[in-house]
Amino acid sequence: MWAVHLARVFWRGSVAKACPKQPQQPPPHAENPRNTRLYRTLVGSRPVSDTAQAMSQENVEKVKAAFAAHNRGDLDAWLDLYDPEVEFETLLLGTHQGKEAMRSLYEENQANQSGYTVTPIELIDAGDKVITVVQVGGAGTASQIALNDQIAFIQTFKNGLVVREQTFRNRKEALESAGLSE
Repeated sequence: MWAVHLARVFWRGSVAKACPKQPQQPPPHAENPRNTRLYRTLVGSRPVSDTAQAMSQENVEKVKAAFAAHNRGDLDAWLDLYDPEVEFETLLLGTHQGKEAMRSLYEENQANQSGYTVTPIELIDAGDKVITVVQVGGAGTASQIALNDQIAFIQTFKNGLVVREQTFRNRKEALESAGLSE
């Protein structure tokens, strides 16, 4: 997870070198910094177990696979990520409930936009949430005006499925909504 890596870099990098009075042996949490204050600041207020860590990384992989399925038009594989009663909050079209509503939104996007893709460029593991920054591509079928914008999603997981997905105008808004900062 990026926070674990950042905590390791923080300890082994500039701070350790800049403070010559630091002990030669790193503290016990340097190899497993998940329970340090820096890590908790980055990903939440409570320590994270190894099981929770593995589950949240698994969620990131599921989101990646779902976007790949979405972009190749494999709706069944894409919708496998979602709980049957998923709540999907869009920027323009309001809030929708259930997999069939998501299928309808997908089909509407495909009908109104040629070459419509949503490509993840950054996935942030935030415990039971994944923050995904995406590049939207394609063009209006009638206007041929190109789409080339970045938006962000927060996928909230429960029991291995997304129960809520929210759309945000940008990465900063998504991070703030998840209680994180840039």
